[in-house]
Amino acid sequence: MNFHNLVSDMGEPVNNRKVGSGMVFLSGLAAGVVIYLFAECLTPKNVASPGDHDILLADRLGFIYTPLVGLWLGWLQRSWRRAIAGALVGVGIGRHTPVRYSRLSARGQP
Repeated sequence: MNFHNLVSDMGEPVNNRKVGSGMVFLSGLAAGVVIYLFAECLTPKNVASPGDHDILLADRLGFIYTPLVGLWLGWLQRSWRRAIAGALVGVGIGRHTPVRYSRLSARGQP
């Protein structure tokens, strides 16, 4: 059986890019650092508690990082269709438990 000629459930042949584990590690590390810094910049600093800040940060990380992973996997599989599908699934995962800033900022206020 030739695995390079298999057809996926999306109707496209599977022909993944050949990326070494070191490159996977470095690209994941770089993406994680950049996305963390970006999410931190988007997170409000004037919340009621450090725990609320952490929840808001985690919400932003989930909303940004998961679609990026979907895009990256689509790139690895040489498929724009899979990249878009992965990004949309990532947005869905990131939005699964949204946190409302107004609810958190009102906590602990007199």
